[in-house]
Amino acid sequence: RDILKNYGILELAYIHGDFEKLKKKDIIAALLSLELNDVIKIEDNQIINIDRSKTTTSSEEYILNSGYIGKINITDTRYLTNIVKNEAFNYVLLKIN
Repeated sequence: RDILKNYGILELAYIHGDFEKLKKKDIIAALLSLELNDVIKIEDNQIINIDRSKTTTSSEEYILNSGYIGKINITDTRYLTNIVKNEAFNYVLLKIN
């Protein structure tokens, strides 16, 4: 458990998902993780507050910047998956054979 605290939900979901495109449930898990870490506040199924002073990853920033009137709108997860894949390489969770 302590080892996994250093990595984000999305990187782990990408690896656990056999390196396939991220799913809606992975994005929801990332949002719940951001709420748990007091980066955002979710109330009545809407994001009502974003604390920009907290450190977030590129993939989390992409999700937060995809918001529209308190809701997240990501219709194509391929771009987000590429961001997550690059983060996994940067964290040395993945390496090229």
